[in-house]
Amino acid sequence: MYLLSNKKYAFKNVMSPHITPKSPRRLQRARAFTLIELLTVVAMIGILSAILIPTVGMVKKRSNAAKGISNLRQIGVALNMYSSENKGALPYAQMPLERWNAKYPDILVGSDQPWTVQLSEYLPFRSTDPTIQEHGAYVCPNANYTDDSGASLDEANINRTYAGTDAFYGKDGDGNYSDAVQRRMINVSSPSEVLIVIDAQQSGSSAECDAVCQWQQAQSDMSGAGSNSASNIDFRQPSDSFNALYLDGHVSAIRFDDASALNEYKWNGRAEALSGPSS
Repeated sequence: MYLLSNKKYAFKNVMSPHITPKSPRRLQRARAFTLIELLTVVAMIGILSAILIPTVGMVKKRSNAAKGISNLRQIGVALNMYSSENKGALPYAQMPLERWNAKYPDILVGSDQPWTVQLSEYLPFRSTDPTIQEHGAYVCPNANYTDDSGASLDEANINRTYAGTDAFYGKDGDGNYSDAVQRRMINVSSPSEVLIVIDAQQSGSSAECDAVCQWQQAQSDMSGAGSNSASNIDFRQPSDSFNALYLDGHVSAIRFDDASALNEYKWNGRAEALSGPSS
């Protein structure tokens, strides 16, 4: 029995060694992308870019539009302050140079000065020459103004992108409306309906728009083939719209499709136009 037990024990030790032999090492090869996989990745990147780039651009445009609204509100505050300190009168659409030089002998000019420059006490110049750099609030970041070569101008190099309406025009002694006569707020019966400042197109290759966009010009733009055919109003905001400041100080965006609802009175606030849109 003893020998058999030892043999059995020895047999187990032979059949169940403590150290097992190592398995042979497998050859491993680095896996590369196939041409189809690479093309699939490139295609996916292209699709994502096509989706994201316009979205990012629209977000930026909406942000700039909000800044433009803020600019117009600042201008509205300045107009209200000017009116309060000038017996209810608005600035001249174009202040005659003689009047300007008499009022500001330290800043002599050689031409009539637009309404924007007359608000310099509330919206100071960016430089010492009022004919070059007006306040930054007069520049909308969505405006695409270009130089003589067609290159886009930076905001810092643009003077003005907002035009007044002919609601600025006052009536002279002969009963005619003139840009050299101040308009009084009391003569406007519904300030909340009358536009006073709007987004405007660049004037030629200059770094600014015209000081005033009259009703005839606006009417031509609004009756055109589309927003891209406008030559005075700048439909530069999202959804083919332009921002407008009203005489009561509120700001609204007006789409090209809705612009036909505007009439002459809403553009110039003249009693003669209250009967309805002019043809």
